Amino acid sequence: GMVLSHEVGHYLGLAHTSEHDGTVVEGLTDTLECRRSRDTSGDGIVSAEECPDGAANLMHWSPVGTELSPEQRERLARSAVMH
Repeated sequence: GMVLSHEVGHYLGLAHTSEHDGTVVEGLTDTLECRRSRDTSGDGIVSAEECPDGAANLMHWSPVGTELSPEQRERLARSAVMH
């Protein structure tokens, strides 16, 4: 269900908040980001364990989170698919 919810978020216009390598994709001001500096293991992947606050978001690259920010909710509400 988590992966499906994440993919529906993409369908409705949401992007990943951050990618596995720490690059930021979404650009909304109120979503937590998992930048490269959080990669404490040095393996080139910012895991959910290394950035638990950002990974709590449904649109983090590793879809383990369930939260959406207010701006993400607003983007979903304005989605053409929702009307």
